[in-house]
Amino acid sequence: MSTKIEVNAMGDACPLPVVKTLKALKQLDGEGTVVTSVDNETAVKNISKMAQEKGCTASVEKVSDAEWHVTVATSGAVAVADPEQDGAAFCDASAGKGKLVISVYTDCMGPVPYTNPTLPTTHLV
Repeated sequence: MSTKIEVNAMGDACPLPVVKTLKALKQLDGEGTVVTSVDNETAVKNISKMAQEKGCTASVEKVSDAEWHVTVATSGAVAVADPEQDGAAFCDASAGKGKLVISVYTDCMGPVPYTNPTLPTTHLV
């Protein structure tokens, strides 16, 4: 009899949906399925990519415009050493590529001539 684990990754940013799915696969320790609920297409792609590279099968069900169920099925134990580290490897870092925001909270460049404890000198995002 195979085991089924449901994972809620709604609202989670990458790599957390992949990390949660990997932890569930590790918990299966054999044949079974993991159904991960996500709310963005990037997570769908990343979980599907991870499943393929781990030798599992993945299927996707679009529940609504903002919800998908990604089912990852395995016929045996999946090698997962460190879910956090493994999960980051499958995260599509190009999602925000080319978007950089820099905000400077001073009226001068370089060292600040005085210190105002209520005003940060610089803030990089």
